[in-house]
Amino acid sequence: TIRAQEDWTNNGTFTPRTGTVIFRSTSAQTISGTSATAFNHLTVDKASGTLTLSGSVSVSGNWTSTQGTIDATTNNSTVTFNGTSAQTIGGASATTFNNLTISNAAGVALTSSHNIQGTLTVSAGTFTTTGYTFTLVSNSSGTARIADLTGGGSITGNITMQRYIAGTEGW
Repeated sequence: TIRAQEDWTNNGTFTPRTGTVIFRSTSAQTISGTSATAFNHLTVDKASGTLTLSGSVSVSGNWTSTQGTIDATTNNSTVTFNGTSAQTIGGASATTFNNLTISNAAGVALTSSHNIQGTLTVSAGTFTTTGYTFTLVSNSSGTARIADLTGGGSITGNITMQRYIAGTEGW
């Protein structure tokens, strides 16, 4: 287990092996670098401060956000779940993803409610939302969407679709 108290900058190769990286700080933190960062298990446990994703992140294990704010939308980041066994997206704190890619034949399941503001791509495996709320967020900047399901990808469970309506008519 690695407990990151500062920013995570990957300008080379980080090999995650089978461990967990925990972002646990009371100040702002950023995941960035010139190389895409791969994690096995990623946990966000921040009593305060924001963890900002800047670029692409892949997770081959589970994503857990127990507390704190995750900014995965400002920098148009993409989080890819690409494990070889079943994965989960969970925790007590909801994450709003920008782009989310499911590329795991064994599937990815929600174990708590989460949101997406960009594109959900399911290229392999089943994305399971059963029992939890997964919301396609709509605001003045745009509306989240689901890309064409290709390569054996599927979705099981309900998805909530928002629709932003500008209030320019004086309703």
